[in-house]
Amino acid sequence: MTWQPEIDDILRRRALAEACGGEAAVAKHHAAGKLTVRERIDRLLDAIVRDAAALSNTTFLFVGDGPAAARIEATKAAHPDVDLRHTGWSDQPDLYLAAADVLLMPSRWEGLPLVMLEAMTVPLPLLASTIDVFAAYLPPANLVDFETASLAEAIARVMAWR
Repeated sequence: MTWQPEIDDILRRRALAEACGGEAAVAKHHAAGKLTVRERIDRLLDAIVRDAAALSNTTFLFVGDGPAAARIEATKAAHPDVDLRHTGWSDQPDLYLAAADVLLMPSRWEGLPLVMLEAMTVPLPLLASTIDVFAAYLPPANLVDFETASLAEAIARVMAWR
């Protein structure tokens, strides 16, 4: 008896999970205003918690629904000193962009993100991960490694020009 079919099935499922179900599933999630692992909300939440003392006067608003919503709520409950808010899905995300001070994009990968272009038209300072698409469109001051950098310092840096 061999376990190879089961191992192959596990590997196939893992690849699907890492691809967030494939491009069609991701597009469907994004069209519905949902968050996916692709946005790497976990990295952003870790950065917020890591730098919580320096971010005590900062409000973080998450707009959208999806698998990351539970992690947002759990972090909010575990760290009441951090002002985390989650609105869920909205058919008017432009209103949130207009009211924001900075847009944080901790993505692991992206095509050409529409929200980045929308933020640029507001104009809204953008702090994004160091992936290729952001490096191609944003100045180095707007790029940050969300896993290691001080989020408070990075936000202050991009807000300085506003």
